[in-house]
Parts: sequence; structure tokens; C-alpha cells
Amino acid sequence: MQTLRILCFGNSLHSDDGIGSAVALRLRYAGLPESVEVFDVGITGLNAMPLFQNCERVLIVDAADMA
Repeated sequence: MQTLRILCFGNSLHSDDGIGSAVALRLRYAGLPESVEVFDVGITGLNAMPLFQNCERVLIVDAADMA
């Protein structure tokens, strides 16, 4: 079984309006297959590196600063 991890970065206290957290919350209720794991990783940066291990694919959600 292939695993997809969706890592949602961001924090509403750091100017990105909480996009990562909002996407993670919505995806958790979207009825995704069991092979998809959703993580709200906040602003952990390099501490999130272990989440890239032992999975087939990783999708990163991050807000872009458009200012």
C-alpha cells in the first residue's frame, strides 16, 4: 500500500492566516483513504523531517507571503 503524507505548515500567529492548520482540519474530515495521513505541523521546520521517512509520497501545504 502506498502512503501519502500531507504536511500542512503554518501558524496564524506568523502572518499566514493559519492556512496550513485550516487545510489540515478540512482534510481530516474529507473522508480520505486510509493510506493518506494528514499532519498539522505548524512551524516545526526541520523537526518535521522524520515525517518524510517510510512513506511513498509527501505533499506540502504552506502559505506563501504575497506582500
